[in-house]
Formats: sequence, structure tokens, C-alpha cells
Amino acid sequence: MKEIPYYNYEKKNKCPKCRGNLRYVGTINYTDQLECVACHQEFLVDKIYQMKADGSTGFFGYENFRELV
Repeated sequence: MKEIPYYNYEKKNKCPKCRGNLRYVGTINYTDQLECVACHQEFLVDKIYQMKADGSTGFFGYENFRELV
């Protein structure tokens, strides 16, 4: 698996390989799986959570893109 550096899903929700749109496929062992609609490359990604001002935790994006081959 090839690791791709930090990726913010909310700001840059495109495939790191071809810039196509990504779709959520499912979750495997607490790790989300996304697939590019254009090139059909699948990725395992880790979720990033960030503490909000009110003390709650919210979804921020994804990191550690790993290509499934």
C-alpha cells in the first residue's frame, strides 16, 4: 500500500491520483474505505477528529490515504 500525506476531505474531496470525485464505500476495522468514481482506485483512510469550541468532538477530514491494490 502506498501512503499519501494528510488529506482534508471537507476542503479537498477529490481523488489524490486523478482528481475525480470520491464516494464512501464502507468501514473495515474502524478504517473508512473510499473509492474514486473516475479511476476506481480504492483507498483506506483514517478519520481525523477535532475538538470544537463547545468541547464536543467533530469530524474534520481524512489522513493516511493508503491505496488498495
